[in-house]
Amino acid sequence: MNYRTAYKLRKIQSLGQDPLLIGLWGLILAKCCLLEHFVLRYAIPVDTGFYIWGLSIFMAAVATIVLSGLVEPRLQMPGEKPDGPWLWPAVAGVILLFLLFGLSGSNRSITGLLPIMCLVPSFAFILQGGGKPRLAQMLQAFGWLLAAGFLFLVPARLRLMPLSGVLITLIVLPCALRFLKNRRDIRQAMRALQK
Repeated sequence: MNYRTAYKLRKIQSLGQDPLLIGLWGLILAKCCLLEHFVLRYAIPVDTGFYIWGLSIFMAAVATIVLSGLVEPRLQMPGEKPDGPWLWPAVAGVILLFLLFGLSGSNRSITGLLPIMCLVPSFAFILQGGGKPRLAQMLQAFGWLLAAGFLFLVPARLRLMPLSGVLITLIVLPCALRFLKNRRDIRQAMRALQK
């Protein structure tokens, strides 16, 4: 692998580890689920596939591509185990396959597959922990398992609203906390350099 390819790979990995970007994607997905819930509940005649999901995900993807040109690769500390560059794209791919399968069915509904889709990130966090699981990863894995179990108990037509809460709780809040911690660490390092 040449230097340019290695640089691009580290840049993609850095983008996937950016808590602000991941948190914003979580907010976008939570917003889409919430709007879909209200459109279904009040029988609003709107093509949600295009006007809610399609436009939101398209604009978020464009913003992600633009941001990928601005993000510098994260430096890897000695002894630090890098996340496999395949894990989270594979998770997104599996969830996308579930979405396509659910939307291509006769009733064009993904609500029946939502609990199964919550199992995918849970298993990914378990895999990411590997031999030395961190507490945060195990809490995330347990949270996604708990969310899947809860969604199995909720009637299918009511699953989108709780899923919004799950996305905010398990994606947005941890990413916001990690982003704030990173900013605090940077401020402390800058103060130490100025002394």
